[in-house]
Amino acid sequence: MSVLPLEQEIDYPTSDGQPMAEGPEHLQVMIDCISGLRSRYAAAPEAWVGGNFFLYYEKGNRRARVSPDVMVALGVAQRERRRYLLWEEKPPSLVIEVTSLETRHRDQVFKKPLYQRIGVKEYVLFDPLGEYLRPSLQGFRLL
Repeated sequence: MSVLPLEQEIDYPTSDGQPMAEGPEHLQVMIDCISGLRSRYAAAPEAWVGGNFFLYYEKGNRRARVSPDVMVALGVAQRERRRYLLWEEKPPSLVIEVTSLETRHRDQVFKKPLYQRIGVKEYVLFDPLGEYLRPSLQGFRLL
């Protein structure tokens, strides 16, 4: 008789101990975007808005994660989540990254193609201080 091993339970962390934002301006933009989008979708039970959390995109791989500053997922129930597991949910419809000197390269070179690969429909980069991006607000349709 052969025995099949049970699927090993993986712990998907909810924090890496890093600060939420590069500075007060970036933090305020994130809060304003999340608050505004939550207000916009308050009456839509199948729309979830969140930000500054881990989105895991490969089951079983704790390192396959990204942390969107702001995210909207349509067709997903409004409920509390400490992390977003892509294999249990739909891909985000919109991701907004508030970019800075520290994050701009990662936002443009790593995150944009990753978000496209995992099925994000729209991607927005915003430089609230107008120091790193020209123009300071850029939107991309990925699908």
